[in-house]
Amino acid sequence: MKEVVKVLPSFEDVKHEMVPVPGFEDYYCHVERAIVYSTISNKWILQGKGTGDDNKYLGTRLKCKVTGKPRCVYLHEIIYSCRNGIKKSDWRSMPIPFEIDHQNKMTKDCNPRNLALTTSKGNKANKVNVINKNRASLEIARQLREEFKFVTKNKVEWYEKKGIELGIGKRSVQNICLNRTYKEKI
Repeated sequence: MKEVVKVLPSFEDVKHEMVPVPGFEDYYCHVERAIVYSTISNKWILQGKGTGDDNKYLGTRLKCKVTGKPRCVYLHEIIYSCRNGIKKSDWRSMPIPFEIDHQNKMTKDCNPRNLALTTSKGNKANKVNVINKNRASLEIARQLREEFKFVTKNKVEWYEKKGIELGIGKRSVQNICLNRTYKEKI
């Protein structure tokens, strides 16, 4: 599979489209392209660096001008803040704290049309719907355990192969085989 390379514009060419990142005066965001520019280093940042939550999200460290200390920030939080002109602390400190939901469930897609505020409960409900669609049945768990008895080489590869074959995560396959889920007396 080919890797998509994002071509970055010259800062001067898009300067008029840039929005300051709320709370971080040395950084500017091009909301539609979901890219951030640092006036400290005079470079674009956050270009495909996965971080946090098992590499599911894009994130970086932005230096706060007031405190002088760097803070870890996710790209989707920067994009949402810039699009709406509010700090993360503003939506997180509401009576019911909000989170950002990636509507297409692709957490590295930080396109502003893919981001929406939701409650923690709503966000978890969305994730449960996705997760439960890919859960193995008890019968599949028993089959996996039976096949696993005869695996002698590279178990990690076997977990991966079975996960792809069944449409579940390799960690789920491993947990079933090690009797951590669908526990039965062996």
